[in-house]
Amino acid sequence: MRKFILIGSFLFLSTTFSAAQSWKKSIGKGQIGVVSVPVADVRKTSGTLPQSHDYDPEQETQLLYGEIINIIAESGDWVQIEAGEQEEYSHHQKWEGYPGWVKKTCVMPIKVPRRNFVVQKKATTLYGKAKIEKPIIVLSLGTQLYATDTLKNGFRKVRLVIGSSAWVPSADVRSINHAAEENWARSKIIEAASELLGDPYFWGGRSAYIPEIKPQVSAVDCSGLTQLAYRVAGIRIPRDSLEQFMKAKKITKENLKMGDLIFVASKEKPNRVSHVAIFINQNTIIEAPKTGETIHKITFEEKFGVPLEQIIDGEATGDRMIYFGTYF
Repeated sequence: MRKFILIGSFLFLSTTFSAAQSWKKSIGKGQIGVVSVPVADVRKTSGTLPQSHDYDPEQETQLLYGEIINIIAESGDWVQIEAGEQEEYSHHQKWEGYPGWVKKTCVMPIKVPRRNFVVQKKATTLYGKAKIEKPIIVLSLGTQLYATDTLKNGFRKVRLVIGSSAWVPSADVRSINHAAEENWARSKIIEAASELLGDPYFWGGRSAYIPEIKPQVSAVDCSGLTQLAYRVAGIRIPRDSLEQFMKAKKITKENLKMGDLIFVASKEKPNRVSHVAIFINQNTIIEAPKTGETIHKITFEEKFGVPLEQIIDGEATGDRMIYFGTYF
């Protein structure tokens, strides 16, 4: 049975932590930074932030707490970044980390940290002590952090890049420094995606919908859902649906297994994949459909008008083209 090596990430404390003061000391192309808020919006241009879950063409993607970025430049209260943990192709017709702009107060310079655990629940909370008390911060599904072997009262001790420590409920996180069997990883993908059932769709979103996280608008789009679910399973895939399709191994419907991906393009633009969903079984997929709707499970017949057995890979199904892919 195939196994996969799981990739780590890291957590940084949630306060703005005088980030502006840190930036005054040094900044330059190629500098490494880390996200210092629960969720940071990545914008096409500097100067504006999303205000609602309505479609916003300026919204590109989101960065999770502790995610590592490359600093390209700064402009006023903004920094231009490349998100290396979110592979992308379409912006500059080359494979690179997702490009865009974030508020300077959302990130700070840092040396490359260690990461070994990932949040596997929709949300978790860090506390100053190993007990339920006043929270330090709420973190989204898919947030990666560095945790120690110290356990107490059902909590695990985590180390923060500023040198202090916090405690996270042990059941809310899992180690990503080990190999995972394929069947386990496939099940974990569905389990992680199901944590977000009922959350709203948000164009450019890549985080669980958590009202406590402000001022950012948190939720996922279709490929944000798939990337987060795979991230929890320890598998890195590109950020957007087209790029996920480009990197996936193409398979036939007969070879579909739980956790594989369903790609959709319009009949008029068959080579331009614009939607992705996760295969659960011969009847059902899970997806983040579109603005105004919520993440849900839906049958092939409800989604495409015909059951899976009547869909032919590479041929039109109504006004859509449907393809099948896997990362296993």
